[in-house]
Amino acid sequence: MQKKKGISLIVLVITIIVMVILAGAIILTLNNNGIINKASEAVEKTNLKQVQYIANLAWAEAYTDGVRTVEDVDGVKGFETRVKEGIQVQGIDMTPYNIIVTDKGVEVALKETESEEEQEKPTIDPAKIILEGATYTQADGTVLNAGETMPEIVTEGDIYTYGDYKYTYETSSNGWKVAINTAVTDKNQTEYGMILESINGIPVTNMQQTFYQCKVLTTVPEIPGSVTNMAYAFRGCTSLTTAPEMPSSVTNMTGTFYGCTSLTTVPEIPSNVTNMFLAFIDCTSLTIVPKIPNSVTNMQAAFEGCTSLTTVPEIPSNVTNMRYTFYDCKALTGTIVINADPTDIYGCLYNTKITVVNGSTTKPSAFLETKTQKQGIIVV
Repeated sequence: MQKKKGISLIVLVITIIVMVILAGAIILTLNNNGIINKASEAVEKTNLKQVQYIANLAWAEAYTDGVRTVEDVDGVKGFETRVKEGIQVQGIDMTPYNIIVTDKGVEVALKETESEEEQEKPTIDPAKIILEGATYTQADGTVLNAGETMPEIVTEGDIYTYGDYKYTYETSSNGWKVAINTAVTDKNQTEYGMILESINGIPVTNMQQTFYQCKVLTTVPEIPGSVTNMAYAFRGCTSLTTAPEMPSSVTNMTGTFYGCTSLTTVPEIPSNVTNMFLAFIDCTSLTIVPKIPNSVTNMQAAFEGCTSLTTVPEIPSNVTNMRYTFYDCKALTGTIVINADPTDIYGCLYNTKITVVNGSTTKPSAFLETKTQKQGIIVV
């Protein structure tokens, strides 16, 4: 009788053990290469997008009901509960996420801080839908309309148009940011709607020339707390009588109110401003200037041509440029307090009636000599 061939029990056991060892080695290799971690991160980010999308829908619904501020949200019964229930329906674990309700909407973020590289070049969340009434024009000319998803990657030159403004994406030395370049789409309005503080998490930081030559503008919307650059933002707004309150984030006020001939009232100047070059030049109705913060270094021609100006604050010690600062401020009389020793003061007090320079400056006589220093032709 011939014996049947087969695998013995011992060989089978050894084979299984070898397979288990090999499988463990493969898993360890994948983990060491970060593949498992990356897969986990991908799931986490996908969940974050879904959570933010649900939160945005809840906010949009509340916005339709009249919600505009956190106080309004508190009055909406079950608003936050509605957000959380919508998330739970999707089976998403809320443990890694924070939900923050602000006046601008609902923000969802991972509790762990994103890497520095991710913060430098954030991407637009593709799960977010373009708002009703908005369009997104990519740099290559492709137009996306309301209801379509936002592009996944930001491209310099992309434009988001919404309400009274267009928001242009641009790069800077600080990474990606959103800028408003010549933002208003119609310069013939007396007032304009709300300016967005961010678009899909990318802050609006640049309001250079936003209301440039809006000659009938009388009422200014709230300036977002993310803005740093207000250069020439209201240049030529000849009907504007009251300057808006600006957030402390603003550092650049170059020509901000250049030629606002009806401007009479200026609120507090932001505490972080460094550049006031041409800030209020030719504001012929301005009579009083608020306190100049210690952060300011450049005051060249800041109040040149302010012919009604009668009262100015102390000049802080960090100012290095006062060329033409009060040039032709013919109503300015008496004493001025200057605590700085600028390197350039030419024409600073030209045609003023200042008779005394006090303060800690070491150049009181030099300042008084500038009363007769007339400038040449300057094109700005």
